[in-house]
Amino acid sequence: MGSSQTQTQNHPDPAPWEKLLWRRQAYPDNHIPDTFLDELRQLRPRPRPSLTSLLFTALLVTQHLGVIAIFLAVFYSLLVGEADAAVVGLTSSLSLTSALSASVVLASRLPSTTHVFSLVLLAVGLFGGWPTLAKNVRESGKSFSLGLTLSTLVLAISLFPPEPAPSLIFLSLVAVTNLLGPLMLWYGWRWKTKRGGGWDVARVKIRQRHR
Repeated sequence: MGSSQTQTQNHPDPAPWEKLLWRRQAYPDNHIPDTFLDELRQLRPRPRPSLTSLLFTALLVTQHLGVIAIFLAVFYSLLVGEADAAVVGLTSSLSLTSALSASVVLASRLPSTTHVFSLVLLAVGLFGGWPTLAKNVRESGKSFSLGLTLSTLVLAISLFPPEPAPSLIFLSLVAVTNLLGPLMLWYGWRWKTKRGGGWDVARVKIRQRHR
């Protein structure tokens, strides 16, 4: 009995843990108190966006898929000799860009330097000038963005080989990107929760001096 009292006096219980960084405490830096989740609370969730807005937002990804499909279709036509290299090069608009590594790798498989130059010139026009054009069209209105997307898809499909497989694969990717993806996001938004607690980042409030 006396020995236990002596141990208690020699090793007293540490003071309760406090959420203070400037005070030295008898706890490790990664200490998690038992009451950590007591401050957990569910915050007001964000309002669910409309399905129409999600579908129009996904048009941006679909437009990029269409541009990539056009580039690959032209590359295949040059590779098998179905397209004239001079026509492909002259109908492309020049634009400043440096993201041409993929086109250079693909161009190395073409039969002549004329084909390589035409493909690289097409890549500069598509991947360099397209983002600016698509942005201006989107800012003009949703109807213009929808029209640009449909035009890109029709042009890409018209350049595909006559076999149905490339068109079916491309249309499947478009359906997943522009229909299934927004539908899943819109449907799953009901389970989206936002939780917080005392561990949230502190918000600094600046007091203005009254003159």
